[in-house]
Amino acid sequence: MKKHNMMRVASALAVVTLLSTSVISGTLAKYTSEATSQAESARVAKWAINAGSKNGTLQAISDAGSNSFTFDLFNTVKDTAGGGNETDISANNGTIIAPGTWGYVDLVIENDSEVSAKYSIKLKKTSTDTVPLQYAMKKLDESAAVEDTLPTITSDPKDPTKVGWTSTAADVKIAEDDNSILNYKSSDTATATGNKVTYRVYWKWDYDTATKDGTNDVRDTDLGKVGTAEQTITATVTATQAD
Repeated sequence: MKKHNMMRVASALAVVTLLSTSVISGTLAKYTSEATSQAESARVAKWAINAGSKNGTLQAISDAGSNSFTFDLFNTVKDTAGGGNETDISANNGTIIAPGTWGYVDLVIENDSEVSAKYSIKLKKTSTDTVPLQYAMKKLDESAAVEDTLPTITSDPKDPTKVGWTSTAADVKIAEDDNSILNYKSSDTATATGNKVTYRVYWKWDYDTATKDGTNDVRDTDLGKVGTAEQTITATVTATQAD
């Protein structure tokens, strides 16, 4: 009996010793440190593409087809013979054309974004009338003087920005590829180049292009007798972020 009591006492002392050790260890001093980093954030890059006629105000575009911009293709009517402004057409305000006339518009695309962008240009005829116009497009060198004359343009397979004359407006287009890059707009004026490009879009209606049997003369004359046929052309500029 005495032996059992001693065992109980020993067990109780062991428990008390463990509890005391735990309490004492919890009151011992120690170093601790804690810090929170400074707040860091990233801003989304600006996306802004502008397009329009060179002599007008560039307008912002977003998704292809959702916004419109001014494309004054027929704003200027010139004489294919002399090259100057056509003076032999009544009410020559850029809305009336005839055989022997031509004109153009300088289409500008500007990347005002903080990322580089690729772009494409596509012409489309939206009218149902058949007017025998021809179209062409040529990329302009901003640093060089551009002649205000009817050009001789031939297609160059090595230069996708040089499209020959074609009677189908849809064939006049600039494909989006790695060669059509617009740089992001730099705040450093010394390096703020390459974020704008200009294409001259031409149209012409050749004068006296009749075949020997006069087929084209008859066609043109028939259009003139009615005097209501219209040619409507739209230009679609598409821009996407360059990867």
